[in-house]
Amino acid sequence: MVNPFLRDILRKTMPFPAREFLRRVYWHTVGRDHLSFFRETGRHALQLLPVCGGPRVSILCSVWNTRPCLLRQMVRSVLKQSYQDWELVINNCSDPSHPEVDSILARFASADARIKVQKKANQGIALNTNAAADCAAGEFILLMDHDDMLLPDALDHLMNAQKQADADFVYADEYYLVTQYRVVWHRRKKPFSMKALEENNFINHPALIRKTLFSQAGGLRPGFDGSQDHDLYLRLLEKTAKTAYVPEPLYVWRIHPDSFSQSSVQKCIESGKKALAEHFSRLGVAAVVDNYKNETRYKVRIPDQKS
Repeated sequence: MVNPFLRDILRKTMPFPAREFLRRVYWHTVGRDHLSFFRETGRHALQLLPVCGGPRVSILCSVWNTRPCLLRQMVRSVLKQSYQDWELVINNCSDPSHPEVDSILARFASADARIKVQKKANQGIALNTNAAADCAAGEFILLMDHDDMLLPDALDHLMNAQKQADADFVYADEYYLVTQYRVVWHRRKKPFSMKALEENNFINHPALIRKTLFSQAGGLRPGFDGSQDHDLYLRLLEKTAKTAYVPEPLYVWRIHPDSFSQSSVQKCIESGKKALAEHFSRLGVAAVVDNYKNETRYKVRIPDQKS
């Protein structure tokens, strides 16, 4: 990624059209065309054999006024999973002005009993997801955004890693689908360290979580909009060291200008700082948390610690 200090200098010295041109060049250099990516993914799905007999995974998804084409893509990406022991638990919180969401979900649920849909009033992403978790019957859960997608062998890879390490928490690389430029980019991650998680939410998606651990931590918490996953991961990984990492992209995160993480950056930053402040408070560490300008990346300073 571009150095945040260099990015700040470019914002101050370069006019917007020139910056936008450089962004387009950058994304097309590091990524690949989204249509060819989907064709390749579709071919790969046809080559996979069904995998049965494992622990059930409950995929939790809060749906709110989702565009029909994106909603269908999300559900179909779950239906294409080679790992068969899953359930998709959807909490549909859409407004009455979006009846098409209800009808789409009803058709999918009637065609496959593993898709469970409940309808509740919108209470925000944290409480909406917790309501879905309350209905989950799986030994493990996986959080999924309503306009994202899973790779067809995602659950198989995650559950293999979980079994080998007897892990409570498993994460993997992901793809960024940058809709503005129509490119897909592989975001590579690293083996877990708490220090890295304290600097930014490098885990993001996907995250496979043992359901008992999720319940023990109290699930997602309201008041951390835009950084609710970061807050959750900090609380979960304070309680367990049994993690596993799959260095393969298994999730497609759709990034568009209207998404909360893009349109409300400052709120995400403040939520992240709050999550970290409470994390260090729970650990009994007097830390000072700051962030890089306009970035959900954090600088942690412990005053009593010698540099």
